[in-house]
Amino acid sequence: MNRKQRRAALKQKLPGGAVADPAAQLFAEAIALQRQNKFADATRAYKRVLLIKPDHAEANNNLGIVLLAQGKASEASAHFARALTLMPQLFEQYQGICATLVAVLPPIGEAIRKTLAAWPKRLTGEEMFGSAGVVAIAGDPLLRCLLQSVPVRELALERMLTSLRAALMSESTTDSVIELGCALARQCFINEYVFATTPKEDVWVDELKSAVAAGGDVSPMQLVALAMYLPLYALPNTDALIGRRWPPAVICWPCCNAGASWARRAMPMSPRRKRRSPRWKPACRGWSAQRCTSRR
Repeated sequence: MNRKQRRAALKQKLPGGAVADPAAQLFAEAIALQRQNKFADATRAYKRVLLIKPDHAEANNNLGIVLLAQGKASEASAHFARALTLMPQLFEQYQGICATLVAVLPPIGEAIRKTLAAWPKRLTGEEMFGSAGVVAIAGDPLLRCLLQSVPVRELALERMLTSLRAALMSESTTDSVIELGCALARQCFINEYVFATTPKEDVWVDELKSAVAAGGDVSPMQLVALAMYLPLYALPNTDALIGRRWPPAVICWPCCNAGASWARRAMPMSPRRKRRSPRWKPACRGWSAQRCTSRR
């Protein structure tokens, strides 16, 4: 079907005078192309569907599949994450999502294998992910989506994340690593800090809590790492932390970890907004937002 024929098909009317849904027709065309293994054509068709209906969950998921089949793992990951956001009930297929995560992010699969072989020893970022370290996985959209949405349900993944948490304590600070740390901190919050700790980690957490209580300087990565072990609203002397300027990733994230007061007070407010004193609403949604509300 050429372009002219497609345009004519989109304009055709159904019985009764109703106009055909162009997104539905394009979606059907995309599925047919995918079944014929015409992945490049299917990719273009799914993208046309999303231009019309950006919130089409199945089109996002299928687009992820065809992109992955073409070796475009990073782009595929973004569409898989988008599909999960639009259709949270897909998280019930947790094992399948984990398999997809390993497919789009092979270093995760290798890190899981290494972690299980070394357990209970905690591996460093370099030992898990090679010379690139944690940066190798830090920017993946599907990983972040999975961490921030539901409690981990796979023992192998849980152990890898437990080692990752310890590794982030000494990881070099970059924006992507901080954002990954925020996602992992949210995971720890929604799973009620179920990950096991070592004596070394316990000592580090106690030392950092003491530094916060004494008004010491705490880096963004230290704050994020600390939030992987306890909720920030439980920290002493939080006023000193709230008064500081933090990177955008840290400002946008604490509503799910530190309680409503942290998020409301950490974000700068205009004088007009202060006069109005609007009621704060959590930026997050879903299960973690409910947890936030219950902890206030």
